[in-house]
This record gives sequence, structure tokens and C-alpha cells, in this order.
Amino acid sequence: MSVRDSSDTLSTYTSNNGSRSTLNSTSIPKKSSLGELHTSFEETRGLMRDNVIKAEDRTETLNDDIMRTQNLRLTSTRFGKEAVKMKKKSVFKNKKVRLVLILLAVVLIFAVTVPLIICFHH
Repeated sequence: MSVRDSSDTLSTYTSNNGSRSTLNSTSIPKKSSLGELHTSFEETRGLMRDNVIKAEDRTETLNDDIMRTQNLRLTSTRFGKEAVKMKKKSVFKNKKVRLVLILLAVVLIFAVTVPLIICFHH
């Protein structure tokens, strides 16, 4: 920014984009404070840009977390259903094995006792 004749009550200055404005001399900032203002503005702009980037990163992270949560929910539901099926199969298999063992024991008991009974009655 260049300032023309800062001692006048009304001055004209040209901004960075080439536009001209007329200001009261009391409202024209000094060069050092204008530089400080510009530096402060650039720092604020940089912080805001960083905050926007961080917010976008958090949004992406949240979206990823939401997708993982949904996948985990589906997987856990499938796992629960499969666990119930496996438990039912296991219980049925255990009952079948017990039944076979009981039948085998009964057959053995008959195989041993029937010949003994026949031997003692003759």
C-alpha cells in the first residue's frame, strides 16, 4: 500500500489490488502499524486455514470410524448368529454321542447278562 501525502486532511491511497480510496488522515494507519496489521491478518488467516484442514481431517476420521462401526456391528451380528448355530450343533452332537454310549452300554449289559442267565438256568 502506498500513501500519498499523509499530512493532508483527506488523502488518497492505492491498495494492493489497484483501487484508490480517499480517507481522513486520522484513519490512515502508520506504515509500521499497517505492517503489523497485515502480519497479524496473515497469521490469523494461516491459523484459520490450519483449523479448516484439521476440521476436514476430523470429519474424514469420523466418517472412517462410522464406517468401521457399521462394519463391526454387521460382523458381530453375523458372529452372534453363527455362534448360536454352532452351539445348537454342539448340543445335538453331544446328545447323539450320549445316546450312542447309552445304547452301547445297554447292549454290553445284555451281552454279558443274557449268557450268564442262560448258563445258570440250565
